[in-house]
Amino acid sequence: MFVAFSFGVCAVIVVAVSRAVKPSMNSRLVPISLLFDFHPVSRQLHYELTNLRLFSDIAKFPTRKNDFYTFYLFFFFICITFANMEHPLETFKYCPVCGSAHFEVNNFKSKKCRDCGFTYYANPCSATAAFIVNDKDELLVVRRAKEPAKGTLDLPGGFCDMYETVEEGMRREIKEETGLEVENIEYLFSSPNVYMYSGMGVHTLDMDFLVRVHGDSVAVIAADDAAEALWIPINKVNPAEFGLTSIRNAVIRFLTETLRNRKITYINKV
Repeated sequence: MFVAFSFGVCAVIVVAVSRAVKPSMNSRLVPISLLFDFHPVSRQLHYELTNLRLFSDIAKFPTRKNDFYTFYLFFFFICITFANMEHPLETFKYCPVCGSAHFEVNNFKSKKCRDCGFTYYANPCSATAAFIVNDKDELLVVRRAKEPAKGTLDLPGGFCDMYETVEEGMRREIKEETGLEVENIEYLFSSPNVYMYSGMGVHTLDMDFLVRVHGDSVAVIAADDAAEALWIPINKVNPAEFGLTSIRNAVIRFLTETLRNRKITYINKV
């Protein structure tokens, strides 16, 4: 009980102090009352703590399951993040229906026009990423040709188009970025993400797939958003070389959960 109470006090203090030192930002930030909306905050906290656990497993980070101080410091970090979290629709100042300037925050993911009543929700966009593995237990990665994180490693993937299934979008992105045409793809997991584009954060739901390719020599041609495509032995994949946080977290999860816990065995060459 004491621990829970101390966490709560810590959260309130951090939020209050953070807002006090940057009063000019208050009009752009999520209202304090919404920071304690149980569902989004608890989901994000669970997601971040899960990533910390996975990272500690693979990078030998000095974290223990019952390490109170590590958890406390990380909770403090999460509080600062929420205290300075902008509303996802902050960029949109006017109602897209009537043009009114009274387009105000309605809840943590929507704005509502005070004049015409129109409400707009910032629901996440669908995105994909592929873990393409060959018979040599090598992972196909690409080097980003564009910002954000230009020049860092990435996984083939991208946004799904309208009227397109996630599977169709995954196959299309793989072909566009690597030249590979694949049929059999296996869904692995999904994770929330914020993708910075044109100065604003676009909330996405990233869906990750496992793709197995066979043959001694698989021809790969980097194109579209990929400047280079290369095969890396799975046991030499370094998550730190992946520039996008969501992809880096997915790689960590793939290496830990998929390869260690679930112990996937790759199919031999047909």
